[in-house]
Amino acid sequence: MTSARRGSNQYRQHRPALELHITVPLDDEPVLTALASSPNSSPQLLRQLSKHTDWPTLIGLANNPSCPPTTLWRLAAVPRLSSNIAQNPACPPGLLQALHQRSCWLDLDLARNPNSPPQLLRQLAQSDHGITIRILVADHPRCPPRLLATLVDDTSAGRRWRADLKDTETTSPCIRALANPACPPSLLRTFSTHYVLRATVAGNPSCPSEDLTRLAADTDPEVRSMVAGNPACPPHILNQLLQDHDRQVADLAAHHPSLPRATLAMWQLTHSGPGK
Repeated sequence: MTSARRGSNQYRQHRPALELHITVPLDDEPVLTALASSPNSSPQLLRQLSKHTDWPTLIGLANNPSCPPTTLWRLAAVPRLSSNIAQNPACPPGLLQALHQRSCWLDLDLARNPNSPPQLLRQLAQSDHGITIRILVADHPRCPPRLLATLVDDTSAGRRWRADLKDTETTSPCIRALANPACPPSLLRTFSTHYVLRATVAGNPSCPSEDLTRLAADTDPEVRSMVAGNPACPPHILNQLLQDHDRQVADLAAHHPSLPRATLAMWQLTHSGPGK
């Protein structure tokens, strides 16, 4: 083993001790707060900092995505930190569920947490926070397919958000559910012919390739633009959209990362002449 490698290994082994050593000046609140807030702080250091009682340090710990789960559980005993912990992506599912049972005022924070488990999302979708929380649940990366299907046909709070009505704002649970990559392909296919919602389906990376092929030939340039911007759009469809008479559609296809370089070079060559 080379001396450089030995030195590197020794540094990694002693780094936590060095980090613990710099916590000696207990009266230096800005330093403690900076360490508590840093995602690069070691778990050992963060556990040590949780023994302090100054408020900025505790808030930094509660917000820190590197904070160990056991430390977050300990901090949860402080009610004023509940909202911070509920939004922390490092918060374990069990603690998120416990926070939901503690107070309904934390539900919006929990719905924004990417670590919230499917079972908790189902409960949140039935909460009393109205359309706002259902939009957050519909956007959630862990939202289960059956719940997404329910949100597409949302009838709660006495107001219908069905896809066959004109109320299809981008703020509706229906739109957000169909835009979620977790949305099942079968549901996307169902709405791929909808007179308004097909544009949302065209932009979903989970949209089946057969439907993307059909949507790429849609008469509406907005729908074709959504296909061209779809992260999962295959090269053969992008090649088709490069020839689109709508410049915005063609430009989106030209800037797609899946477009072969040779195809892009040829397109640029034919579109860089005078008057282009």
